[in-house]
Amino acid sequence: MPRRISHLLLDFDCTITTEDTLHLIASAAYTRHSLCKTGGVATPPDVPLLAADGYLSWADFGEAYMADFDAHTERFGPRDTLDREREYLASLKRVEQASVRRVERSGLFCGVTEDEIRKQARFVKLRQPEALKLLMEKALKRGTTLGVISVTWSTVFVKAALKRFLDEDVLGQIRVCANEVVMGEDGTGTGALTKEDGDGIATGADKLRMLCDITGRRPGEAGGQTDGMVVYVGDSTTDFPSLLEADIGIVVDDNRSLTETCERLGIPMEQGLAAATPRQEGRKLYMISDWRELMPLIEGQ
Repeated sequence: MPRRISHLLLDFDCTITTEDTLHLIASAAYTRHSLCKTGGVATPPDVPLLAADGYLSWADFGEAYMADFDAHTERFGPRDTLDREREYLASLKRVEQASVRRVERSGLFCGVTEDEIRKQARFVKLRQPEALKLLMEKALKRGTTLGVISVTWSTVFVKAALKRFLDEDVLGQIRVCANEVVMGEDGTGTGALTKEDGDGIATGADKLRMLCDITGRRPGEAGGQTDGMVVYVGDSTTDFPSLLEADIGIVVDDNRSLTETCERLGIPMEQGLAAATPRQEGRKLYMISDWRELMPLIEGQ
């Protein structure tokens, strides 16, 4: 009999959603400062986040981040082993922290409210929400713990997006692990972007740490446990450590960077879940394009 799935853990951006959503969180701040063309109403995703009154545009923040990222990657050098790749992914912490500090110093999130952030979730493009809702409901009925692990800047935003297609009782049973916009005593943003556990969730190593926290495992324990399987679903290199750590690692769609990383390190990626089994020796990832492909794995418990 197949082992029970004890945990189903999912990434948020480009896994539950079809595209990155960080710009939507930022748009709440730009709207608050009247920096958008819309004149103070919620900003749809096709409206540029413009610079004004001394603030950088969202594109400027992005360019500064990519300059740091490219310079760090070049300095790091070859990543020709799995250990070296893990070291590189963990080392990106300094790049991510520099980006967060840059935004914090700008004061961009000063004065923003949680309600303004929640409202931006209505612009999120969800990946097959009805199929995912059914999958989550069936998993919970079978005793599976559900979690969402994200490097995004707002847990409030993630929960608001999930609330668009999940009932309150289901949403209440999902642990959402992400970062947060710090609110002051007056209920408005202080400008700081805090983290769930101090250092925050910024890299693949951080996401792996949260996976271990949720499951109660130590890194390297996958494959031989008798208390159930851990299934992790993600889409990018930020998910790479967690995909490898899970008993079954599932990739949503084809991310070129992740595919190239797997090819470079000799990690096979198989289309579909027909042959998915918990890893015992070696590593293999599985790729799906539809949440319904996961249903037999849940129902087979």
